[in-house]
Amino acid sequence: ANPQLQVTAAVAPEVIQKRLLCVVALDSYRCLEAGIVHQPIDADLGAVLGLGFPASTGGVISYIDLLGIQSFVHTCKEFESYGEQWKLTEKLEILAQKKFNFYTGLTANWK
Repeated sequence: ANPQLQVTAAVAPEVIQKRLLCVVALDSYRCLEAGIVHQPIDADLGAVLGLGFPASTGGVISYIDLLGIQSFVHTCKEFESYGEQWKLTEKLEILAQKKFNFYTGLTANWK
């Protein structure tokens, strides 16, 4: 044990999990918006197979749909004080206002 190490507050495991999943999903969304990734399924498969993102979520973009885009944006805003990685794009905020879904069933709605 390091006597100089001080823990100021315990963070619930659920909060840590949500922060980790959301920050990867947000960064993946930015890649989708920028055209680095062309379709949501590309980001979803890449994250699950390449990064080990939990398959039960369907992938990074499916995770946004799973939470609901408005809830996802709200969660990201709650974490804004943790750094610039939580900064939302204007387009994502507009999509949240429209209650956009990236998928309808197995069909992607991203154009």
